[in-house]
Amino acid sequence: MKSFKNILQGKISKLMSLLLIGIMTLTSNFAYADKNDEIASGIYTLTNETKYLDGNEIGDSMSRSYTDDNMTLEKRDGKIYYTLGLSGAQYMNNHRILVNDESVEFEKVEENLEEGTIKLKFEVTNPDDTILIQMYVDAMGRDVEYQLIPNLDSLELVEAFEESTPEEVDSSSEDKESENVQTQVKESSQNNLSNVIIIGVVVILAITIIFVLFKRKK
Repeated sequence: MKSFKNILQGKISKLMSLLLIGIMTLTSNFAYADKNDEIASGIYTLTNETKYLDGNEIGDSMSRSYTDDNMTLEKRDGKIYYTLGLSGAQYMNNHRILVNDESVEFEKVEENLEEGTIKLKFEVTNPDDTILIQMYVDAMGRDVEYQLIPNLDSLELVEAFEESTPEEVDSSSEDKESENVQTQVKESSQNNLSNVIIIGVVVILAITIIFVLFKRKK
């Protein structure tokens, strides 16, 4: 009898492990999907932080004072652009922007010579790419470099875009069908999660009853 009891306990442990693995797999899939929700096409405002790479307090203060606190994010045709404002342009030149350690081209979309301000527009692959700002400071006689960190949690929609191509218009029915399929898949996944939980509860109750009956019989 002791051997049968050990076997029963082993089976209970295996069932519990399988149940927990199933629940964790389903819930992790939902979390991953939520995390990867795309930003809708449009123009957004957001704040940013700056970080002087040498860790110098004066450098931190300077990079912050010459960088506008607010910037814009634009998503159009599946591409993402940032527009950043800089001041003190009369004391600086040779601006450069690096995204993920690679130099990227930028467009000077605005310049005010009297106030010494400029706005630079550049493309990124993802909103959270690593962005470095480089420039030559005349007074220091050398280049300075600092990191620009967009605060994506502060995104506020200014203008939404409804982008569509002739192909998308012609295939509107296919898009609706695809959305319906995605909805069905999501609902099916949620139902599967509920079913796993219900089955798990039933299995635990059944095993508990069997164990109690077995113990009484003994």
